[in-house]
Amino acid sequence: MRAILIAILIVAVGFGLFWALQPRVPSDVQTAKVGDSAATTTPAATTTPAAPSNREVTLTSFNFTGYGPGKSHVGTFEDASVSNVTFAATVIPGLAVPATGRYTIETASVSTGIDGLDKHLCSEDFFNCAANSEIVFDLVKVSVPESIVGDSATFDVTGNLTFNKVTREFTFPVSATSDGTFSADFKFDTTFFNFKYLGIDKEVRIQFTGEIK
Repeated sequence: MRAILIAILIVAVGFGLFWALQPRVPSDVQTAKVGDSAATTTPAATTTPAAPSNREVTLTSFNFTGYGPGKSHVGTFEDASVSNVTFAATVIPGLAVPATGRYTIETASVSTGIDGLDKHLCSEDFFNCAANSEIVFDLVKVSVPESIVGDSATFDVTGNLTFNKVTREFTFPVSATSDGTFSADFKFDTTFFNFKYLGIDKEVRIQFTGEIK
């Protein structure tokens, strides 16, 4: 009996250490909010839309980080586009903030630098690229800045994320500056979007940067 108890204790300690040491999204990274349903279209909370603009929005980098037992992988999508962008006037002079817009990702363009992993991510376990060719985010509204420091501010951006045939309201923080650059760093729970593979942490970290010219 004593030997059995010792064995159980060793297994429990080992599992605890494994869980404690497993890579995961840093705790100080803010979590995106996933709603129960799609967001309704409302005016941007920053103010009314400004006059038509010839400015263009581009993403200069986009990365996602997935976490599993004893490892993590960073990936991106090589085929993505921004379209249908309009701008809103803001509480900070010279700061351009989109009021509407669409970000489209071609799922088959996923790239981690590991061929086998890319193929797995395109399978039914994850993105199911054959059935779901795109991931789409449609911007609905931008909040009044949470914080303003000099010529920069942090906004809550809300829109509808369509992913694996599921559309839900999706809200995440974006920091922007009056020189036209912006960035985001957040985590979100993929449980809502039909991932079938169980051998990973459901939380994925998203990081991107961009500019408005």
